[in-house]
Amino acid sequence: MRLAEAELANLQTSDSKSRKLKSTHPGLYDEWTHRSSLAEGIRSAYTAIESMMKAVADEIDHYEPPQGKDWHEKLIDQLAVRVDGIRNAMLDADTKALLHELRKFRHVVHHNYAQKLEMKKVVENHTRLKQVFASFRRDYKRLSATMQATESTPASGKRRSRKEQ
Repeated sequence: MRLAEAELANLQTSDSKSRKLKSTHPGLYDEWTHRSSLAEGIRSAYTAIESMMKAVADEIDHYEPPQGKDWHEKLIDQLAVRVDGIRNAMLDADTKALLHELRKFRHVVHHNYAQKLEMKKVVENHTRLKQVFASFRRDYKRLSATMQATESTPASGKRRSRKEQ
């Protein structure tokens, strides 16, 4: 989570500095630079979240990453459903929807279509990223708490090792 938080903090700092430059020295402000910087920051923060989702899927679900162009979509979908005998759904419906929207935006930025991005769309996705951060953190903590409670044996309160599971 720290990497994703660091990416979001960098994004916030960069945006704040660009906005300050725009207000104090409008002649030096460049919207393309601001827009591109924000878009790249959003892409980086989303990629950090996606890495965490892949780790959960790999470590908990023993997930084999799908091949093909839609694996990013399938990863989100997998974490939004319960895996019988393993874990409850990690992502709630709102988090899933927000992640899918950010995934689409990341695709545009990643494949260099950013030249065509409007500042309005970048700002919308920046706002969406902040929302997803809050909901993803909540969902991640809920999954972690549920799994820790499940691993504890009621009689002794001790956690079971992987060998015991």
